Amino acid sequence: MPMPKPKTEGRYLKAPKAGQSITFRVLADPLEFYVAFKTDEDKKQHPVRRTSLSDFRPGDYDLTDKFGKASPKYCQAFPILGPTRDVMIVEFRQKTILDGLFALDNKPKWGDLRGYDVTVTGAEDGKSYTVTPEPKEPLTEDEQEKWDGLVRNGFNLRVLLNCDDPFKECGVSGGHEDGGPDFDSPDDSIPF
Repeated sequence: MPMPKPKTEGRYLKAPKAGQSITFRVLADPLEFYVAFKTDEDKKQHPVRRTSLSDFRPGDYDLTDKFGKASPKYCQAFPILGPTRDVMIVEFRQKTILDGLFALDNKPKWGDLRGYDVTVTGAEDGKSYTVTPEPKEPLTEDEQEKWDGLVRNGFNLRVLLNCDDPFKECGVSGGHEDGGPDFDSPDDSIPF
């Protein structure tokens, strides 16, 4: 059975599912935080983000989810040039992805993630990921202008901590009906 292509609509990109790959370019330093989920009265889950574990209070998040005991998870959100070469945001909670990005960033041969594209591939068993660097090449003038234009117009990744949309801050539609990121549902993520 052929695997469907990962969805890349909107401004938010999810980690690939088993057997899928995504290629992107990191544009700036990540935002580090912890995330947990709270179910509202309509049974919709919403992210609760805090800069440290000690910032969570009793009742801030659900204590159990479909995977069992729930607790806040360490995350990093990156502004990226996505597969469509548009500026997007990707949030990673998966340890194998974060470890792979860290390893590349700290290898002298590769270094700063902003200098090359990275491909993340979900393992067929759905339990891990591989992170592979692509050949180094500079951004095109058009790609650099897309990013610089957003920054000039107020793009601010830190507003994710309040569950706001960094693209709304700079007058660009977030591509999601309520304006917030669509990568926050734990249903499509590997629970580690």
